[in-house]
Amino acid sequence: RSSDLNSLSQEEKLLNTAKEELQRVKRNLEKEQDFIQRVSAQSPNDIVSFDVKGTLMTTKRSTLRIFKGSPLERQFDDATWHEQDRKGMQTKSKSRPIFVDHDLYCFGKILDQLRLKVMSKEEY
Repeated sequence: RSSDLNSLSQEEKLLNTAKEELQRVKRNLEKEQDFIQRVSAQSPNDIVSFDVKGTLMTTKRSTLRIFKGSPLERQFDDATWHEQDRKGMQTKSKSRPIFVDHDLYCFGKILDQLRLKVMSKEEY
């Protein structure tokens, strides 16, 4: 009888350990899925291409909008973006990247910082 109780107790401990491990794996999977969703494009309309002095750079519109109230956020906000689409400007920029007459290195660093911000999900 005592050995049966010990066996049941050990089995219960193993089941609890397995349950905890399963919950840990599930949390990690949810984190990975969240990360993948954040870094992948949600829609073709969310992709913006820039011609920075002859070099093509592409990013997500949502990345450009990460800092609320910034000039980039205002330029690429939903209302402005849809107004540009209605006027055909957005369609034109899809076939031709938006020209940026700034230093390639600096503009690239700005995009890199915005992308890192999106991945880190910090609040500013």
